[in-house]
Amino acid sequence: MLALATLAACGGGDKDSPPAAQSPAAPTGQASSSGANAEPGTASTPRPKAKTTAPGSRQAPYLNPPAVGRTGAVCGTAINDASAEYALKVARGAVKCSEARAAFANYFGYVRARAAAGYGYDGRAVKTRGGWVCRPHAKGDVTGRSIDCAKSGALVNATVIRS
Repeated sequence: MLALATLAACGGGDKDSPPAAQSPAAPTGQASSSGANAEPGTASTPRPKAKTTAPGSRQAPYLNPPAVGRTGAVCGTAINDASAEYALKVARGAVKCSEARAAFANYFGYVRARAAAGYGYDGRAVKTRGGWVCRPHAKGDVTGRSIDCAKSGALVNATVIRS
């Protein structure tokens, strides 16, 4: 019996028990700082803030690419040696996004090797590992602002989003 009285005094009673009595130091009619006199259902503790930002996949879909991208899907990013970041978007067909990212990494490796050898990149189509054929989006463009890679009827476009 003593254990039950102690348990009830500590607030360890069941959920339906009334709130503990107010301490004699707190004046009546004035809420204590701990909120012990608050009406049931009106908690004085602050509620957690609701999320106001969109999930990362909606805000920046290139951070969370799908496993297989269909036409219009963003398949993540690729970064060239000049630290320019490209968003990879499926322009036609269905593509494994990991393969698309690898194709652009191989393409950027080819461009880097040409530059290192002193030749520079001339804008021609490049066949990369995995059977992808990559070239500038506009014929003869060597600026590297927009690049297309194609394989088996699928087409992925890379456009600079940050340089």
